[in-house]
Amino acid sequence: TVSGSGFTHVPGGAEYADKSVFSFHYYCWWWSEDDEFTKQTCDRGFGERVFNQVQEDVRMLGGSSMMTEWGLGCDPTYGVTDECDPIMNLADSHLVSWIDWWWTGPLMSGWNAKPEAIAVYSRTFAQSIAGTPTSMKYNAETLDFKLCYTIDSTITQPTEIYVNNDIHYVKGVNVRLTGSG
Repeated sequence: TVSGSGFTHVPGGAEYADKSVFSFHYYCWWWSEDDEFTKQTCDRGFGERVFNQVQEDVRMLGGSSMMTEWGLGCDPTYGVTDECDPIMNLADSHLVSWIDWWWTGPLMSGWNAKPEAIAVYSRTFAQSIAGTPTSMKYNAETLDFKLCYTIDSTITQPTEIYVNNDIHYVKGVNVRLTGSG
């Protein structure tokens, strides 16, 4: 939503604000194949507005957010992937977690995801961060991943980065750390 969710509080009231997640869907609804706009153009303009509004809602309501449905233009089994990375990149740039779902259909073979779907949806990302994230970026073409965060020395658990060695990093990964600490 570009104009806000309309919610004034989380379910249960303010005492549940730090236990709530604002679930939202993202589809660029004003795009059509006959239009001069591509989905990427739509995602850059409309998408930024949606993600900014979600962040504003979360600031007002408390809690966090997760994009729980998207990907109308992301179907790797038919070679339609032009919208996959732009939307996942939008989520990364706004530090928003995401899931996409296919109960059955073209991305599934029985109860298992097809390899071409796994290759597109599998990205490097921070699973846990010992501090406050400030930016996260993954480049699907170069496989470069960059995470910036402010360390919180009271957190004793490690920062954990997910990488898919079987698909993207078959020769291993190179890690470079910068900053203090």
